[in-house]
Amino acid sequence: MNIEAFLQFLQAEDRAERTIAGYARDLTKFLAWFEQTTGRQPQPAIVTPLDIREYRRHLQQEKRLKPASVNRRLAALRVYFRWATETGLIAANPAASIKMLPQIGQGPRWLERDEAYALIREADATIRLAKAKELTPSANLATRNAAILSLLLHGLRVSEVCALRLEDVTIRERSGKVVVHAGKGNKYREVPINVDARQTVSAWLKVRLDDNGIYLFTGRRDQQLQPRAVQRFLDRLARRAGLDPQKVTPHACRHTFGKSLVDAGESLDRVAILMGHNDLSTTALYTTPSRTDLASAVEKIAWQD
Repeated sequence: MNIEAFLQFLQAEDRAERTIAGYARDLTKFLAWFEQTTGRQPQPAIVTPLDIREYRRHLQQEKRLKPASVNRRLAALRVYFRWATETGLIAANPAASIKMLPQIGQGPRWLERDEAYALIREADATIRLAKAKELTPSANLATRNAAILSLLLHGLRVSEVCALRLEDVTIRERSGKVVVHAGKGNKYREVPINVDARQTVSAWLKVRLDDNGIYLFTGRRDQQLQPRAVQRFLDRLARRAGLDPQKVTPHACRHTFGKSLVDAGESLDRVAILMGHNDLSTTALYTTPSRTDLASAVEKIAWQD
């Protein structure tokens, strides 16, 4: 099914390495199922909507996967066949009309408070350890990463963090903000930052070299930092903090901000403005209880101590 060309297309689109690897796994599993079920070598032109519906049934009833896992595999097929259609490999997308499985009570993925604490603590410990060993370049890099983490946990998208310029940041003794000039949908917004973020960003500005260029955060050769680089350092940080790297993503950090605001009793209209949402129904997803919320709820009515 010419998966390699599709994966090269995703790389050219600057998709995250984890996303590309996930598509590769899901498509490979479909190919194996198709060949075993039909006895034919899979080619894009011979895959039909009926095949994909049967694959959905196989995943749901025989493999007994959760709806989210089934939908992820179906989404991979939908994206692949859309690419195959656009490149002229096939005339129509056989996955376009396939319905996803309903996911009742499925909210965004966010970090629990203890998980966010573990990340923040590990970021700080990395700085302290590098300073103790007098490894200045490592300490500076860790300081940059701690500042990035604090802004992700302030609801900024990873693309927004990477696009920040020096003049987009204002820090005073008791207040501060970052300006997002072109967020999702090319929207402008100003995000106030609390004392935690002000301290981490200020620490980075103190060690950031003046000749690092116009962007607040830079990568190699002082070029604009890329989202992939952010995900890589989050992976390393998560492992050191004893967390699952699959769960610690820039978007999970952003969702943690929204969930934390809702849990703190802030109104949805305020949260929507801070998150850059157009539709309150999107913000309302943060009112969806997590597994921890549900477990806490049933424990409250237990008879035993």
